[in-house]
Formats: sequence, C-alpha cells, structure tokens
Amino acid sequence: MLKQGAYLVNIAGETAWDTEWVIQMVKDGRIAGAALESTSRNLNDFPGNLPILPPLGWHTKESQLRTFEIWYNNIISCVSGAPKNVVSL
Repeated sequence: MLKQGAYLVNIAGETAWDTEWVIQMVKDGRIAGAALESTSRNLNDFPGNLPILPPLGWHTKESQLRTFEIWYNNIISCVSGAPKNVVSL
C-alpha cells in the first residue's frame, strides 16, 4: 500500500489508519517512519521515526480566539432572548 521508504503523516485522527499496522510497518522497516495523532498512545512508547502526539493541529491562537467569539456570541444571544446555534435533540 505504501512505497518502501515512504513517510506517513496522519493528521486525520486515530481512526483514519490502523495504528497497529502502521507501527508494525515502521518496526519492520517497510516504511521509513510515521507521524501519528493519538490520545491513547504516548510519544515515548516508540523510539525512532514514529512520533505519536495528541491532536493539536487545531490549537492555534486564531482558533482559540474564534472559539471564544462563538461562545461569547452564543451567551449574548441567549441572554438577549434570541438564541443562536440551538441544537434540538
């Protein structure tokens, strides 16, 4: 599936790839390395070309500011009697 010597960079979360398969591919030398996102694995679990980090790609100054703006606007709209972004279950 992957060319020998390739590097896999997964930014789509844990379910996009079979993590165990990717880890085995790196250990066997079938691919040169992989960078994975995971909340259930630790960076120190696998030495070498296999960094495993928590999902942090979205965690930027701009995204934090936008998140605050959305929360703020939702609170103001509710207090004003005209709620926005209402979810009905």
